[in-house]
Amino acid sequence: MKREQMAPAVAREGGRLRYRLRRAVTVTVLFLHQCLWLSVFLVPWQPALLAPALLLGWLLILGVEMGNHRYFSHRSFTTGRVFQFVLAWWATLAFQRSVLWWACMHRQHHRFSDQPGDPHSPYAAAGGGFLYAHLNWGVAERNASADPHYIRDLLAYPELRWLERFGYVPNLVYAGGAYLLGHLGWVGTSGAQAVVWLYVVPLFICQHVISSQATLAHGAPRLPGSYRSFSTGDRSLNHVLLGLISCGGGYHNNHHRFPGSARVGMRWYEVDLAYLAIKALQRVGLVHKVSIPNQVRRHAGMEQA
Repeated sequence: MKREQMAPAVAREGGRLRYRLRRAVTVTVLFLHQCLWLSVFLVPWQPALLAPALLLGWLLILGVEMGNHRYFSHRSFTTGRVFQFVLAWWATLAFQRSVLWWACMHRQHHRFSDQPGDPHSPYAAAGGGFLYAHLNWGVAERNASADPHYIRDLLAYPELRWLERFGYVPNLVYAGGAYLLGHLGWVGTSGAQAVVWLYVVPLFICQHVISSQATLAHGAPRLPGSYRSFSTGDRSLNHVLLGLISCGGGYHNNHHRFPGSARVGMRWYEVDLAYLAIKALQRVGLVHKVSIPNQVRRHAGMEQA
């Protein structure tokens, strides 16, 4: 084979090797991440750290719901480049891969919800199952990388592409900060204990609350008290408790009926914490053009635009 013919073949082989290496590292890290919660048994128990762990877990959930979900996936409000990057960094702290990958998977989910092609359906007929939809879908071969077709609007931003490549940086900063607080004696008794309770436990809480939207909020299994407010082409459900702890994402049937709405909770008892946060950010001028369709306004008892 001539040298000029060999070069493309070598390049292709090198590209495949790099892809396999990156995928092996990604799968290994994500599976190890699922086991990190066991470290709570390796450090001293300190009740005073439970409240900060719960608060940080809630902040991670809010970052995913407001950032990855309502902004990057559905563009339900607008913001400037600086705060857009803040939202991306914040959401990336939850260790759910990059905002580009997350938005791509979620847009596919809405296109094929509970049908073949859904990246994380809990139903076997759609290629999934409970464990698959709750955890394993994130490392499945078919979900290995983001399809540029779904996220062309987001790929226009080099800072988001940078986070796609270096998404571990925010987590290293987060975990390193937690370790430093413990090492200096400001929190807990040691750096290791602070990492477990200020980093690992909040990530564990966030992971399972967000994952519950792919399983429990799609009726797998159906929780007592679940209900549907709208007829949609999938099995999405609302649940008041799940909606509360997920910052609004658990009003999932509402969301699937009006995916582009910044407001998901519509009844007085459907407390939508992410929407309240969006409204607060709008008041201080950080976000703009908050999208609430007139049908949502009518169901929520708001004045129509």
